[in-house]
Order: sequence, then C-alpha cells, then structure tokens
Amino acid sequence: MSPKQRAPGPVLSGSFGFFCAVVLLGGTAAAQDRAPVGPARATVPPATATALAAPPDREPVYSDDPFGDADLADVPLIMNVAHPTARRFDLTLAFATSLVDKYVQQTGAALDLRYHVADHWGIGATLSFFGGGLTDIVTDGAGVLGNKVTACRTVNASVCDLSLGVPDTKQMTGSVDFTAIWLPFYGKVNLVSELDFDMQLYLLAGGGLNGTRLITADYDTASPTGYVLSGGNAGEGGMFANAVPHVTIGAGATIFLNRWLALRGEYRGIIWRQSLDNDGDGTFEPSTSWRNIAMVGLVVSQ
Repeated sequence: MSPKQRAPGPVLSGSFGFFCAVVLLGGTAAAQDRAPVGPARATVPPATATALAAPPDREPVYSDDPFGDADLADVPLIMNVAHPTARRFDLTLAFATSLVDKYVQQTGAALDLRYHVADHWGIGATLSFFGGGLTDIVTDGAGVLGNKVTACRTVNASVCDLSLGVPDTKQMTGSVDFTAIWLPFYGKVNLVSELDFDMQLYLLAGGGLNGTRLITADYDTASPTGYVLSGGNAGEGGMFANAVPHVTIGAGATIFLNRWLALRGEYRGIIWRQSLDNDGDGTFEPSTSWRNIAMVGLVVSQ
C-alpha cells in the first residue's frame, strides 16, 4: 500500500467515536441543567406542620379548617334547616277519605290549624266533614243486602228483615280533634339530583268528638235491587248527631315548597266505642270502631 493511501476502516471508526463522545457529553450537560438545585422540598399545610412539630407527649390540636380552604365553613346541607317551624301557625285545607273500609266509607274535607310552640313540638285543632255510604260488601247483589233480598224473593215474602247484622256499620259524619304534635325528624328530599325539598316528619295524638249515623235498608219489591236506603244522604242527620268521644293517633309528612307554602300528607286512626244490634235480637252489643283516615292538603304557614 502506498504511503499516501489511507485505510478506510480506521478513519470511519475514529469519526464514529468522536460523534458518540459529542452526543454523550451533550446529554450529560442537558441532564445537569434539568436536575433540581439543592434538596427536594414537599409542601405541608401549616396545621399539619404544626402537628408534626409538636412534642410526642402533647395532644394534637383540632382544627376546623385543617387544609386552609374553608371547605367546612358552611353548615352541612343535611343540617341546614331552611324552614324552621318554631312559633309559626299552619293552616291546612285537606281532602280526606277513609281507607280499608269494610261496611261503610267516608269521604270529605278537613281544616287543620296548628301552632308550633318549638322546633319539635306543636298543638293542633282539626274540623272535618264526611259524606259517604255503605260499601259494595253490603250493597252488592252478592253482598249482605243482596243475599237477604234473594232469600226473601225466593219465598215471595212480602216482608223482609234487612238489618245488616254486621259490626261497625255506623258512618262518621263530622269530627273535631285536638292533638299534640311531635316533630322529631327534619331532612331533605332530592328529586332526579336537581330539586331539593325540605321535609319534616311528625307524630300526633289526641282526642275529640265525632258524629255518627246508621244507614238502614227497607225492603221494596218495586226496586230493582229489592231495597231502598235511608239516612245516607249528604249532611243528613247533621255533623255531630249521636256524637261519641274518640281517641286520635296519626303520622304525617310536610314537604316545604317555600317559606309560606307546603304540601302535607297524613294518616289518622280514629277510635271510639259504639253499641250495635248486630244479630237483630234487640240487644245492643258494645264494640270498638277504628277508622283509618288519609288526608292530603295544601299548607299556608305564617
């Protein structure tokens, strides 16, 4: 090989080594530029730092705002009573109807006035009026009266005893109640995660008077049903005719629409003693009547 000629291998190896050295040095410098200067420091909230710095034998100090973000400054939503009822009057106009009726049914209206002496206690007075009549168990062709009429028609009787012969057939006409009210629960109702309503649950107990009337049936061969009823027309007998004392228990819920308006649903059990000639022998047997009344109404509060 001539002295002027150079082998290509050594020349390429030298160039590649020089290039790698430059890249390595450049990467090292860049890494040193990115490296943090001095030791790393973590940010610790002041309250936490104080607790960590406290001596081991010292009780930790409670903080209402441990993270300094005022997240717990407001009253929690579930504890926020937006519509307190203490020292307020409520006036409710409600639709009222009886439930689980056997032989008689009541439908009417109620006017309820309440005063809340405290957040969880109140007193109330309720005036109710009821109409209604006998249920299908009594009046149906296969019911109590229907079976008696069929028996009389079978023997072509001109006179037929249509006394009902079943208990608890007196209808409630009017009622006045005086109650004590306990309101232990106040909470929130959330609808479709958008609408929040304040709700209050309550229990009540008391007593009062209610009028009664007895609807009777008379045999009538000219009538398609074989009988005619009397004593069951609206208002017949008066609101408080044949009045009896009763005991009232109940429970309900009030949903507040705003500071002045609310919706209320309520159940009342009205219990009284009565005497009926159930078997038609002229002897009146005492018994206990329990009427289940449901009320739904609009409340005006002041």
